[in-house]
Amino acid sequence: MGVKLHPKTNPTCYRIYRAWGGKEYQRYVPLNGNPNRALKEAKEIDAKFKQSQDAYKLRMALAKNSLFHESGQVIGLSRVVCHREGRSSNEQFKLRIKIPAKDSLHFTTISISHHGFSEAYAMAVEKICEWRGIGRYAEERQRLMAAKSFYVDETAP
Repeated sequence: MGVKLHPKTNPTCYRIYRAWGGKEYQRYVPLNGNPNRALKEAKEIDAKFKQSQDAYKLRMALAKNSLFHESGQVIGLSRVVCHREGRSSNEQFKLRIKIPAKDSLHFTTISISHHGFSEAYAMAVEKICEWRGIGRYAEERQRLMAAKSFYVDETAP
C-alpha cells in the first residue's frame, strides 16, 4: 500500500495504491522531469486514499455489533480446557480480540483454575474493555458482564 515508483525498473511514474471495501483504488502520477513535485502530489493523493480507507474501516466497525455474536457470546472470548501431558487439565478463558480501526490483534489467556470463574471472567472483560477503549462505567461493559451466563459450565462443581 502507499506510494511506490512504477515500474520497478526504469520508473516513469509514482503508483498510489490502497484497497478497502473489496475494491482497489490506484492512481499514477508521472515524474515529468520533476520527481520531487510528483512525489509531493503522490503523497497528497495517498493521504486522501488513507483518509477514505480509515473512514470506511470506522464505518464498518460502527455498523456491525463488534462485541457479541448472534448467540449472545462475546466475540473473541472462549472458554477452553488445556490438556498437557504430565499435568492436570487447566480451564481458561482464551481472548483473541481484533480491533479493525487500529489494525491490531491482541491475544491472552486467563486461568479459571487459578483465579476462579467469576474473577477470571471479570479479568477477561477488563482486558477486552482496555483493548477496545471501553470506559469503566460504559453500557458496553455492563452488557459484557451480563454475558457471563453464556460461559458458566453446569458440570463444574
